[in-house]
Amino acid sequence: MIHGNVEEAIKETSEYELAEMAKDKKLTLTAYFRKDELDIYIWTDYNSGKTQFTYVNNSEFDLGTLRPIYYALCGNMDAYLMECPNGVVELHYGPVTSGLWEAGAFRILTYGERILNVVPELGYKYRGVEDKMVGRRIEEAVFLIERMCGTNSVAYSTALCKAVEGNNTPDRAEYIRVIALELERLYNHFRVIQRLAMAASQKVATSHFSALVEEVLRLNAKLFKHRYIFGLNIPGGIRRNIDTDILLRKLDDIEKEFEELIDLLLNSRIFIDRIHNTAVLSKDDVLRLDAVGVTAKGSGVERDVRTFDSFYSETPFSVALQHSGDSLARMVVRVEEIRNSIEIIRHLANEMPQTALKSDNKADGFRYGRVEAPQGDVLVVVEAKDDILKWVGIRPSSLINYVAFAHAVRGNIFTDFPFAIESFGLSFAEADR
Repeated sequence: MIHGNVEEAIKETSEYELAEMAKDKKLTLTAYFRKDELDIYIWTDYNSGKTQFTYVNNSEFDLGTLRPIYYALCGNMDAYLMECPNGVVELHYGPVTSGLWEAGAFRILTYGERILNVVPELGYKYRGVEDKMVGRRIEEAVFLIERMCGTNSVAYSTALCKAVEGNNTPDRAEYIRVIALELERLYNHFRVIQRLAMAASQKVATSHFSALVEEVLRLNAKLFKHRYIFGLNIPGGIRRNIDTDILLRKLDDIEKEFEELIDLLLNSRIFIDRIHNTAVLSKDDVLRLDAVGVTAKGSGVERDVRTFDSFYSETPFSVALQHSGDSLARMVVRVEEIRNSIEIIRHLANEMPQTALKSDNKADGFRYGRVEAPQGDVLVVVEAKDDILKWVGIRPSSLINYVAFAHAVRGNIFTDFPFAIESFGLSFAEADR
């Protein structure tokens, strides 16, 4: 959980200096926001863990020629469209189809069986969450942001709370928050594997991984009184304690079942053949497209904000990396992260400090919070005065990784599309916000 004061980190830059930053491959373009007359660019050095804020006053500079992700951050997905050559068919896939599990669509160019170009079409899940949060008290805003993408509710509510509370959080609250974050990672990764199995018609594995997802959700309900852990976070801490005995007993059962299932699935030649060498994203692609999370780690690029989070340094956390960049590599990263999440949860449950669950908190200033969600890191930037939000900027990880997916699926055949999209574990609701 990374947080900081934007006012202390932000600096004005010229368009020339901005272009030079964009050419620096050590820096990742994390976010772009328009605030009043300012264009705010947020950069991350994942090696040092440094987050940099720069702004240009009322600029017309097109950063997309140097950093393609800039267009997605601006909401201009049309910039990724290719001109349709003769003999090429343009298809509209979605927003309601059996191949997509939520409302969203893709514009696809194809010569026939092979995919020439894909562009995500967002907007079907747009709710204007950022605008709705402005003018509200922080606790009301937490209620909204955790419903922006229910399967990432803990990550977003934690990022918002860390932005406004800084270091003013009791230790026990921090432990329980991280347990909730890792449980959220577990059921999201289980769901991705379940959907990959479904795409490959592995019916037994699909059923069993669906049951594993349900087991974690029921555990959440026992511990937090909500299957998706809504209502846990408040500014300054958390609302409720948890029973670590129940957690540890159930975690043992989940771990045992998972290991038996994943061993069977990874030994299925039919399943492996469908995801091996499918939707390959190279290391250079990751660096050029500023991909994050599992998408980056599957291509050998270590991008996980937990690596520079002082809290995680006291846990058995480790970064899972694969290097082939295909759908199989991304799944193997998830498998390793599931095992590591179980280690982290078990460690925290056994070392739980006996402190308060919350502290007094008053939000003021221009601040940010970052959390590693299952898809990748999420960023929430807020300006608050007397506990009222005056401005909000949210950068979802799925928005970034949809661009990476669209690049990776080019050249693949249509029957590989489900394996490609499921391996990235993306969410239209999160990207639309």
